[in-house]
Amino acid sequence: MKSDFLNLKLKGIFPIPTEIGWLIYIPLADSCFMADEQDLLEIDDMIKTDSLKGSKYDEIITPLIDESLNYCFHKSSVSELSNMSIFPTWNCNFSCTYCYASQAHIKASMPLEIAFAAIDYFFMNGKGDISMQLLGGGEPFIEWDIVEKISSYARESELLTGRKLTLSIATNGSILTEKIISDILRYDIRISFSFEILEDIQDKQRGSYKKVHENLRRLIEIGMGERIFVRTVITPLSVNRMEEMVDIVLKEYPSVSGVIAEPVMGIDNFVSIDEYMNFCTLFYKNFSKARTKALQEGLNFTSMILRNMDFSIDKSCEGDFCVTPDGNISICHRLASPQAKANNSHYCYGKIKDGIVRINEENYCKLVGPSVIEREECKFCFAKFNCGGGCIARNLNETSQSKKAFCILTQNLLKDELIRRYKLATS
Repeated sequence: MKSDFLNLKLKGIFPIPTEIGWLIYIPLADSCFMADEQDLLEIDDMIKTDSLKGSKYDEIITPLIDESLNYCFHKSSVSELSNMSIFPTWNCNFSCTYCYASQAHIKASMPLEIAFAAIDYFFMNGKGDISMQLLGGGEPFIEWDIVEKISSYARESELLTGRKLTLSIATNGSILTEKIISDILRYDIRISFSFEILEDIQDKQRGSYKKVHENLRRLIEIGMGERIFVRTVITPLSVNRMEEMVDIVLKEYPSVSGVIAEPVMGIDNFVSIDEYMNFCTLFYKNFSKARTKALQEGLNFTSMILRNMDFSIDKSCEGDFCVTPDGNISICHRLASPQAKANNSHYCYGKIKDGIVRINEENYCKLVGPSVIEREECKFCFAKFNCGGGCIARNLNETSQSKKAFCILTQNLLKDELIRRYKLATS
């Protein structure tokens, strides 16, 4: 007897067919276990006929349903944000083939009064820990004097407010000096190292393999590997070579904290939707193999798709407090570039001028979008409370077909991760 278990799913209980049987996932109750198909059919029917109470399943299933239905998500608000991003400059010394900010590479850098005003506002509003990223709409290391002053001011704000700060920076890895190394240690900065790992791919898509490789090796040799995450963008050129990447990282960069492998964003990077759908299929197959191999060797080879496995969310992200060199506050760093075709003023919800931060809360809420609970297409999806309905930038700028292909990729990766964790917990 075939069933879609729609009644169970509407109560937040998601039966997932796997090679080891039916895995029952209740994300809002933080629970996962195996069950017999016949039991599931009976429970699903009892929910439909409202006859679960007093049955043999009542004591197990009813508390899980209650916990799921009573779970409360917090309301989206700028004052509730814990992540902020600052673009020190639009200037860049690379021309990456897939860069979201490629059309914005101009010699414009952030005035310190804008950076300081943004930091003051963010630290004085809201509560809890803060994560601050110095990102590349260009290459931050080009303007290291600005980066150093921003980092110093942020650490001073941490001391004044008592709000713990995690400070990180993204770099293409082509610039490294003793001064930069010293400041990274002084201000305790984590590094996101954008690097394709494979020499031929790096030179085709980003350039300067030899210089980037040498700089990464230098940081590792002086004991800074643990503060580095290598971030590689997977494209059609590299999608079949992720296991090779794992081998190289284990050999050449063994002490890095991990590797984040991200499928390239943007349907315009593909000839057709069919090519993109095939790419998603290949990404899933090869990422899974590479991750299994890496974990066996103690290397954290992961993807942002898996970042919310330990949380229940109703939105993919709450948006960003992303400050650009001209003082605009954007919902997402991928949508912040002033000249990029994916961007326009609709993606900004604030402005910093003359040291004053002005926020349009209504526009922020519109940009964040609806809760996954309100998305009809996500209604019966087991992954929805870990996916949150998908990336803001992807939802705003991709086609329904490409988003569907990415949904399937997300479901497959999350399913594999659930099975892996279940096996670990029960072994």
